[in-house]
Amino acid sequence: MKSVATFVLKAMAFTIIFWIVWLLALRPLLYDSTDDASSKASQAADDALRQRSTQLQDQYERQLKESDEHLKRQVELQDRWEKVIERWEKSAPNRKP
Repeated sequence: MKSVATFVLKAMAFTIIFWIVWLLALRPLLYDSTDDASSKASQAADDALRQRSTQLQDQYERQLKESDEHLKRQVELQDRWEKVIERWEKSAPNRKP
């Protein structure tokens, strides 16, 4: 049982040390040596995506504003028609079918 526990502890220690070395030392070295052209391409793609996102956000805000204006206009028209119907009902003779 003691040998199993020491094996598990050694395996955990090795795993922790491996990932610390990989994440803190090896990975930055590998990614710093990447092609400058690929990083420029990635930067260009990111810029294009940011620009498209900004365009879509502007379009969304414009459409939202337009829909608010249309909704206000519809409410105004509904209020006007309600007033017209009320006047018509008041002026119409009281008929019983």
